[in-house]
Amino acid sequence: MRAIIASMKKADVIAYFGSISNVADALKLSFQAVHQWPETVPLLRAYQIERLTLGKLKHQKIENFPMKTTQRTKTVYIAIDGKEFENQSDCIGYEARIERQEIRSEFAEQRTKTERAKKRLENLLADYDVCCAYESASARVFEAPPTEFVE
Repeated sequence: MRAIIASMKKADVIAYFGSISNVADALKLSFQAVHQWPETVPLLRAYQIERLTLGKLKHQKIENFPMKTTQRTKTVYIAIDGKEFENQSDCIGYEARIERQEIRSEFAEQRTKTERAKKRLENLLADYDVCCAYESASARVFEAPPTEFVE
């Protein structure tokens, strides 16, 4: 990108017209407007002064002066895990998918815990049944026949 800048100096213009007031009158501006100009005269005012002075004061165009281009800022949406998205709806959808996956994994984990607890309970009940069966069998073996006292 190229820029056009004028190199007409404010001091040269004031010297030609005699004072800031005379420059302001010639351009139909206020004294403050001319006084606030930077060191170089603004481009459009430089053209105007060149025409008023019939070319005695000229501005030089420098057209091959490179301009700095600034990067356009873009909005970036950042998801929970730090992934970046250009679109808010994509970010929300991604976060929803993450939440669904987390819920599914928590559900699967709970299901696994429940199944383990169920198996432990079944094993305990089976052990209890074996134990009860053993106790009842051993009680029968060691049970003494009823004795009757005959008098």
